[in-house]
Amino acid sequence: MSEERGLGRRGVLQSIGAAVGTVGVAGLGTARGGDDTTTPAGAADADNDRGLPVAADGRLVVTLTRVDGSRFRVQPTFYSDALNERYGTRTFEYDPTTLPADEVPETLREDGRSEYSFRTQRVVGTPREQRTSERTVWKRQVDDQETHPLYVPEMDGNVPLYSYATQSGADGGGLQDRTSPMNVAWDATDASAVESAMESGTNGPEWGNEWIYPDFLVKDLYVNLPDGGTSSTTAHVMQSAGWCPTEQYHVRLYDVPYYGVSAIGQAHYDPCLHGNPERFLSKLPMVELDVDWQLDRSRDEVDDFWESGHDVDAEYTYVGNTTSDFSSHSGWWTFFDE
Repeated sequence: MSEERGLGRRGVLQSIGAAVGTVGVAGLGTARGGDDTTTPAGAADADNDRGLPVAADGRLVVTLTRVDGSRFRVQPTFYSDALNERYGTRTFEYDPTTLPADEVPETLREDGRSEYSFRTQRVVGTPREQRTSERTVWKRQVDDQETHPLYVPEMDGNVPLYSYATQSGADGGGLQDRTSPMNVAWDATDASAVESAMESGTNGPEWGNEWIYPDFLVKDLYVNLPDGGTSSTTAHVMQSAGWCPTEQYHVRLYDVPYYGVSAIGQAHYDPCLHGNPERFLSKLPMVELDVDWQLDRSRDEVDDFWESGHDVDAEYTYVGNTTSDFSSHSGWWTFFDE
């Protein structure tokens, strides 16, 4: 097993991160050495008695196996003693995915099978624990501020704060792995209307870059709903942000059944090829890549669009659904209150 053969740890993992759904902005833990001493919002140790998910330090192993001449199977698995302590298993196996061979760095294609691993921290828990976690974050903000611009009527939960990698969070494991934090919300506009307005460019710049992005990178994630169910990504909107075709702002949109908030989104910045420029710079030595997903900046880009002639009132509100893993997310949302 090698952690830094060819591209180096970050370059390898970020090149497959979007397809895997467990690295970069699609996952809470990016490649970093050692254990994280900061406990993420709404999480706790494995022995907590508050019904919260576990901030689990461990090792994420990503295995790439050639299926045929055109495809690789990507299988991520997380190993953690903290998971064993709480759930009786060290292994958290994610849903596998298939990656086109030409999207796999050339240095990984030679052997037909490659395995890479890195230390990281994940927030893993049962669906009930993840919902408890989100309510805990909400309650702290409501208690601190007494009133809240994103307040919704009393119900079993509140507006979703995070997305999760798959509907169950793991392949039949009954656990969920917290991924990226939400950062935008709309009062009376559903996700399809948001997508339509942004892609038509009515009174503003068009957000219509999705057609240029490979299907395997336009990955749906999930949010938890208060009735015990989940909702997958309803729509994607994207806008070019540079010279590279896949350098863009990307918003995953979700319809949510709340009075006063009908759609939410997760806005982030996708660097060129998700941080893997090997296809353009294959003749140059590769270096360690540390991608900035620019969550606050991306949120502001969404705000700029709606402010440009749409007569939609927006306010910034602090929710606090952030951790040190997302240094570009301050915990502030833009709320479009029509």
